[in-house]
Amino acid sequence: MSRLSVLLAGIVFLGSFSAAQPVAVSETSPQDGFERSLVGGENIEFSADVENQLDRGTPVGSRVVVESDLNMSDTGAEFSTSGVLSSETEASLETSYRRLSSSKGVYTLTGTELEAGEQADLNVDITASPRIEPGQYSFEISVLSIPGSPSDTENIEEVEANDSASASVESSTNEASVDVTPNENSSVNVTGYDDLSVDPPSEESEFVGGVEVELENDTEAEGEVSVEYDQSFVDNNGIDENSMSIYFFNETSGAWEEEEDSDVDTSDNIVTSNVDHFSLYSAFGDQEDSESDGSDDDGGGGGSIDLSDDDTQEQEEQSTEEDGTQDDEQDETGGEDSQEDSPQTDDGESTGSSDGTQSGQEGDTGGETDEQTGTGQTPTGSFTSSPGGLAGIAVLVLIAVIAVLERRGLINLSDRLLSRMGR
Repeated sequence: MSRLSVLLAGIVFLGSFSAAQPVAVSETSPQDGFERSLVGGENIEFSADVENQLDRGTPVGSRVVVESDLNMSDTGAEFSTSGVLSSETEASLETSYRRLSSSKGVYTLTGTELEAGEQADLNVDITASPRIEPGQYSFEISVLSIPGSPSDTENIEEVEANDSASASVESSTNEASVDVTPNENSSVNVTGYDDLSVDPPSEESEFVGGVEVELENDTEAEGEVSVEYDQSFVDNNGIDENSMSIYFFNETSGAWEEEEDSDVDTSDNIVTSNVDHFSLYSAFGDQEDSESDGSDDDGGGGGSIDLSDDDTQEQEEQSTEEDGTQDDEQDETGGEDSQEDSPQTDDGESTGSSDGTQSGQEGDTGGETDEQTGTGQTPTGSFTSSPGGLAGIAVLVLIAVIAVLERRGLINLSDRLLSRMGR
């Protein structure tokens, strides 16, 4: 047969689901993993009914682990995988690949989620490349709640009971490491994450790095989780280093639980915690509080300055208005004086003479006039002295006219004054 159609299933649940499975899987076809001899071009189909048993939405995906005695490529070119989750609507899954070893690779399908209590059909297609190297290939397919976008995967084929093994995985911003000590012989799969599809512990929490540890057959284990971070990432995201801690994601409650003995080494840029089991662990840090700076800007100091500036401006405007009012009053007063000086008799003449003398003094002293007027430092103040000057000129003209008339004998004002003085 040029194309082999095989119904298969091997539902391998993770140790983290042993207490409570967020996704229940049923009606799988077939029931067990399998091994096949492939020559290229074969199509393998997997199907299952899935149900979200939590009272919240949860991400759902599939993981296909392929192993062979032949060398697996770095790009996973041997197979192409696709997946569809169908309920009321259909959602296509996105595929990523990681080479675990020279003979093992893992295809991870992510990108959708089930709402609380929602049921759906999961279908995964695996197609062998026509250029695949003929040989024996084994498949294990897992349906699981995948918490984010995988960045790197490391597989430890076997760790003996009570022995320790270490593995490290990288992401775009950090490197996560684990030390695992299982209670019995087990293989260990370690996955790093660039980001998470589950909510952080709080609104102020910033994701620093995450790692998921899976042990074969729900094997119990203890060990250490470390997340090494880049200083520029912390600075650029405004994270308080001293607030960083390791958290465990409790899939039953859908909440993050902080590990009590988390430790932050700000010199070596690493967050570490001892753990008594393995599943999904992540490092989070709180964003630095910038409210204090904002409060200084918005506080009483800034407000006082603004109010003072406004008051100063109002005072200046009020002063300008008052000056204008005084100038108008002076102009009116000057006009009245001018009108009253013209028809005055002997007393008015004497007053006019005095005004004329003062006007002459003002003309001689020049700038002293502005000092005497008080507000005469502005152009408006200069104009306020002009009515008094006009009145003085009018008085001088009147005196000159009287002198001419007396010379011509039309009036005899001098004799009258002398006769009055004699009396």
